[in-house]
Formats: sequence, structure tokens, C-alpha cells
Amino acid sequence: MALRESIMKQMQITFPSLAWLLPSRLFWKPDEVLVQTDKKNFSLNNLEEYFRGLSYPEGWEMRKDTEPYQLHFQPPGVEVHCLYGVNVPTVEKYSIFLGVTFTDVRGRFNKYPCLTTEGVPDGS
Repeated sequence: MALRESIMKQMQITFPSLAWLLPSRLFWKPDEVLVQTDKKNFSLNNLEEYFRGLSYPEGWEMRKDTEPYQLHFQPPGVEVHCLYGVNVPTVEKYSIFLGVTFTDVRGRFNKYPCLTTEGVPDGS
């Protein structure tokens, strides 16, 4: 039995480890658009505003908790194995259209459609 996306989202956003997956200042330009809406674009420069706009300030707090470790990362001193893929599609940007509604291919109603733009595959 699969859980509905809405249930999974409520659970997943409470996992502090997800903050490690947010774009890093080491690899993204501060003004590079990460989320695009019809009213505003969000980048690393205004990530806090993005989380507050989602009514999820905890996301920003988790970001603040993990960022110092990302910027000053030290090797853990243990053997590390990295797994990676080749030509794996990689999302570069999300475009969210507020106030627009549509029905997806499964016939489900979606209040805020999201368009993903893929970039050059990075093997992640």
C-alpha cells in the first residue's frame, strides 16, 4: 500500500537531514534562480523568504543548522564509498504557477502546477 503524497510530504519535511540536500553556496551562484513563480523568483539570496512564504520557517532553521558544516566540511577520517550514475536527469529549476489550476495525466486536480527544467546531468 502506498501513502498519499500529501501524507508523505508532511512527514518528510520534518526530517532535518533533508536540509543537507538544499543547494550549497559552494556550487550555486547566490542569485541563480532555484524556484520561479509568476510573482517572484527565489535564489540562495532569499531562501529564508521562500521558506517563510511556504509558512515553513522550520525549513530555514534547518538550513541555518546545516550550512556551517557544508561550508567548512572536514573529511570524517573513515573510508568513504561514493555511488553515482551516468546521464541521470537533474532538475535545475522549478517554476510554480500560482493561481493556475490543471488536471494531471492521472486525472488529479493540482492547484499549483510546477514545471521542472532539467539541466546537464551531473550523475547524482
